[in-house]
Amino acid sequence: MKYKVALLTLLAFFAGCSNSHQIMLTSPAAKTSSPLHHSIVGIYAPDSLINYSILASISGGACEGHAFELHIGAGIVSATEQALYSIFDSVITFSILPSPSELESRKITYIVLPRAQTTVANSDFNVGTFSVTITGVVKQDASFDVQKSDGSSIFQTTLHCTASSSGKGDCHDGALYLKNAGTATITELRDSIINKLGAVLQ
Repeated sequence: MKYKVALLTLLAFFAGCSNSHQIMLTSPAAKTSSPLHHSIVGIYAPDSLINYSILASISGGACEGHAFELHIGAGIVSATEQALYSIFDSVITFSILPSPSELESRKITYIVLPRAQTTVANSDFNVGTFSVTITGVVKQDASFDVQKSDGSSIFQTTLHCTASSSGKGDCHDGALYLKNAGTATITELRDSIINKLGAVLQ
């Protein structure tokens, strides 16, 4: 009887779940004091980066086929913007790479070029007697090129960030835990940008 109740509980969890979820990732604002530089910085974020996303799915079992689309690129851009807001007075994001003359006319000192590298995201579940534990994991590598307004590169780095989140739920709750893991990864990326670029631009 105990296992029959467990089966009915699981069926109730899995019934009616949508098999596709959009997960938008954004970075919270950084808690900092006054900016380090009283100047303007640019970010080159083309549509190919902003629209970059990956599909993650819950592996096996009754949740198999549930896909989660993580908008990683928008999260990387958001993390870069929030990090630079904590370093510079003003941040301008460009979808088209500006020319040196445009940067000079806008009095932009530096421009940062973020790029998405390896991204791994997955979700798994562990079936208990009366509930299911869902775990989401996101691993993100992103590279950054900092250039002067004349186009010369002064600093390049690749940052590696990983986070996970888990809890009780059903199939569609994989979106919640993947979003939590993704947001934690993007927040870690924001803080790493502050530490790396802040040290270089002091």
